[in-house]
Amino acid sequence: MKVYEIPVASRTSKGRPLVNMLNLDDDESVSDILPVTEFSEDKFIFMATRNGTTKKTNLSLFSKKYKSGIKAINLDDDDRLIGTAITNGSQEILLASSSGKLIRFEEDQVRHMGRTARGVRGMKLKKGEKIISLMIAEKLLIM
Repeated sequence: MKVYEIPVASRTSKGRPLVNMLNLDDDESVSDILPVTEFSEDKFIFMATRNGTTKKTNLSLFSKKYKSGIKAINLDDDDRLIGTAITNGSQEILLASSSGKLIRFEEDQVRHMGRTARGVRGMKLKKGEKIISLMIAEKLLIM
């Protein structure tokens, strides 16, 4: 949904739930919102799920607007989206787990996939562990 399509309200109004403005199925919910100004070929959406799956998709694949929306990732019943970020393809990804472990890897180690792909394992987790955070770090150039 484009920002200008959201109804304007006064600052004292109660507002409207987002789910009433979007065409969502009963089993769908909004888990993250990304501000996008341009759907360029050199930008990506990086996603991470609670069970350790990561996915990198070209931002331009989301440029077409459909009434029913566009599915970005398919999740298992026991999984949910932890975080999303817009990246440039050469940043560093950090995933943090509930046990206090952190993994840091180059974004280019994850190939970009189509919208229908499931994703790849970003972090191997032990039983009972979950991913709790996705962070993006800029590469530092040391001269």
